[in-house]
Amino acid sequence: MDSRGRRVLRLREILDYIKEKIHVSFGEILEHQNKNKKELVSERSMQHDLRLLRGLELIELEDAKYRLKAGQREFSKGDLELALKHSRKLLQSLTESYQNRYYWLDIMVFNHLEAETLEPSDEMCLLQHLKSGYYRDIYERMLEYRGMMEETGLTKSNILPVLGHNSDLKEIRERLDDPSPLPWMDHFELAPALTVDDESLENIVDLRDLLIGKMMSIEYSLQNDIPLKGRCDYCPHLEINIIE
Repeated sequence: MDSRGRRVLRLREILDYIKEKIHVSFGEILEHQNKNKKELVSERSMQHDLRLLRGLELIELEDAKYRLKAGQREFSKGDLELALKHSRKLLQSLTESYQNRYYWLDIMVFNHLEAETLEPSDEMCLLQHLKSGYYRDIYERMLEYRGMMEETGLTKSNILPVLGHNSDLKEIRERLDDPSPLPWMDHFELAPALTVDDESLENIVDLRDLLIGKMMSIEYSLQNDIPLKGRCDYCPHLEINIIE
């Protein structure tokens, strides 16, 4: 069994032990895991495992003791690996857009957010996860970002990302005041110069940066073996329903 398989088995054993004992301390879990084992689990590894299970919202910590989180389904063997594989696939477009994250965000918000389609796509499935697992934290803010862009008329531009590839307010203002296309953009028809007050523009840029930061946080969690919260119509791991 490889290291990932051993870890999944260990997570299963931890959950079974917490379920059996109802309330159990960190020390008790560590002692149980190392009982009659040749290869001992370190405190650091155990802390990481428990953080993962809390990130998945399968357990919770109360009065220095762990217990199963009420309403969560069983964490069957293999579910974690399926959830991670599924999450990586849905986040692939973001991961590959490291240098163009503002473009990725505008595509998601203006082309896919609440769009009606009969053909499922990774973008639509990711938005279902964001809606069910991160509604207040991300999805609601995406709706707010789109609304603010529409109110100011900024969505009339045919160029994405609408505000460019950085958060420099001076450069963004210059772009809005003179929307002439760059040489390689001569086939686009841009909206005329728009008048957006400084406070509104700053609020939009701050919200855009916050959304990018939230998505980067999800990426970081995925790198630490914490899959997406929520669910979509095509989740292969429906035994785990991770909600906010």
